[in-house]
Amino acid sequence: MSIVLPPLPPPSGSSVSSADFEQTFRLDQVLVLLIGMIQVLQGVAVVQAQRLQLLTNWQQAYTALLNKVPVFTSQSTIFGGTSTAQNNSRDDENRVNSTYSQQLQSESSQLSDTAKALQANLSQTNDAVTQQSNMATAILQELSTILSTIYR
Repeated sequence: MSIVLPPLPPPSGSSVSSADFEQTFRLDQVLVLLIGMIQVLQGVAVVQAQRLQLLTNWQQAYTALLNKVPVFTSQSTIFGGTSTAQNNSRDDENRVNSTYSQQLQSESSQLSDTAKALQANLSQTNDAVTQQSNMATAILQELSTILSTIYR
């Protein structure tokens, strides 16, 4: 993909030579484009961070649900006792709760995997922002050098 920059205006009545003006003007245009790209990348990073927070909250909700799943024993007020019918009811309920707990753990694990992948993407986005910022800094330094050379 190539970027097409607008034509240069001619330097009128300036002591700046055409070549110096063109180079400075092009660097300025590239800098403006880089700043725009950095802003977009920062916006992407914000959205990724917000999604990561959502996934974290969702995972915490699954953990809270897991902590609320009851386990019934012979001393429990519900399904307590030692008779065969009570034992069978208690075992049935504990099996149902165990299945429910496994489903919650599975869904929580999937969320964890998604969050890890998103965290990796967020790190890559932050690296891209840093790289583009470094490039913008280098261009600013080049512009400074050009301008100091022109106006000596």
